Amino acid sequence: MSEKKFITGKIIRITKNFFEIETKEKKLGLIYVNDISDFYIRNLSSIFQLGEEVEVLIKYLKDDIYFCDFKHGRADYLNFPFEYKIEKTENGFKNLYNYNKKEVAKWKK
Repeated sequence: MSEKKFITGKIIRITKNFFEIETKEKKLGLIYVNDISDFYIRNLSSIFQLGEEVEVLIKYLKDDIYFCDFKHGRADYLNFPFEYKIEKTENGFKNLYNYNKKEVAKWKK
């Protein structure tokens, strides 16, 4: 598995479907709306501002332009940010059951 690489750049252009960054090395990066959030975004300018510095994950390089992912590692922008796996312990699921029972009791109050 290859190592994930991040770049930092300043936002130089914001459109309806993507924003564009420029790194200190004058390299361009494009971040499309589907790589910004799993949720609907009406207006990218409501989240980002021109001149703002952002760190993004490099997905790939094509024609000397970085195509990047903003939402990677940002749980607030992901629909399912974590992978869940429940494994039975020697107590079975008794601890999970008791925890959930307490949480439901709190909600009822």
